[in-house]
Amino acid sequence: MQCLPEAYKNIIVGLKWRGKFAWYVSLKDMWFLDETALEREYEQWCKRKGLPLNFAVSEDDERYGLCVLNEKNVNLFLPRIAKYAVSSDELREYMKLAMNIKSRDEVTLEYMPSLYIDFDKKILYSMYTEPASFEDYLPANWQGYYQDFLDFIEPIEQFWRENNKEIIDFRKGPDGK
Repeated sequence: MQCLPEAYKNIIVGLKWRGKFAWYVSLKDMWFLDETALEREYEQWCKRKGLPLNFAVSEDDERYGLCVLNEKNVNLFLPRIAKYAVSSDELREYMKLAMNIKSRDEVTLEYMPSLYIDFDKKILYSMYTEPASFEDYLPANWQGYYQDFLDFIEPIEQFWRENNKEIIDFRKGPDGK
């Protein structure tokens, strides 16, 4: 695994494209599908606060040249993020290891999938726990929802389950309630 899930930094994203599903663990910032809308909002906020504008875009950035990520250009993006792809089995094993050394709350915050992006249906679902509204920064003709999407994931890809049993119940949240 290129990077481990880390609450509020590296998130777990399920992505579907052309009927194929894959998990990715990467920096959360690359998953705002419409970066232009996000930058406009940031620019307005800076102006209101009287702060300078600092946009740091690197040519090494996986999103370079893809300000709006959608079904028309995802095929250019996927090779750039291949290093972040992780299998369900690998996620499950890392999560089980984390459960041996971290609290249930920490494991829940780090391993609960944050986003499910279906490029075939042009839908983004978010369960991200902090106020970063991925569902508000979408390409034209896309739909976004802040809702539980765990049941939309095929059982074989549900890394939080093993032998038809949940290893951890993400629906109970970090505090187990």
